[in-house]
Amino acid sequence: MTGQVGKVYADAVFDLCLEEDTLEPVYKDLNACAAVFRKEPGLAQLLEVPTIPLEEKRALVERLFAGNQTVVSLVCMLTQRQRIPYVQAVTDTFNDLYREHKGIARMTVTTCVPLRDTQRQQLIAALQKKYGKQVELTERIDPAILGGVIVQYGDTLLDNSVRSRLEAVRRQLKQ
Repeated sequence: MTGQVGKVYADAVFDLCLEEDTLEPVYKDLNACAAVFRKEPGLAQLLEVPTIPLEEKRALVERLFAGNQTVVSLVCMLTQRQRIPYVQAVTDTFNDLYREHKGIARMTVTTCVPLRDTQRQQLIAALQKKYGKQVELTERIDPAILGGVIVQYGDTLLDNSVRSRLEAVRRQLKQ
């Protein structure tokens, strides 16, 4: 259900941003807002307290997130509808829509040792050429792959690790 709730609100906010040409500031402020909720989990609990009048909750939200009226309205709406725990789900879905709109692909690369800057730049350039999108790379280290790289992009897995090649050779030898 978290994904569905997040999608409904994120779609609405995203469409509003496109209409009002406010995508960049809302993206920035919504992520800052979500960071506040992550850092201060008591804030969501406070906004869920039924004995605090809605007007006081709205005033608190306006003081905390005064930078962007769209974000303030969203948080107030989530509070009013008792959906404040979904702030992160809304933000995550909004970020996915933003990246898709901007042509940004989030990819995770796994290597056995940290990439050097030149390797990272070469990998990003190759991935951008292959997918025709700007690449946002997350790096993971896993010594078990022995060497090479594993790139994950959505449901696609490009496994060019030494471990997978050794396993392929082992399977062929068993046949």
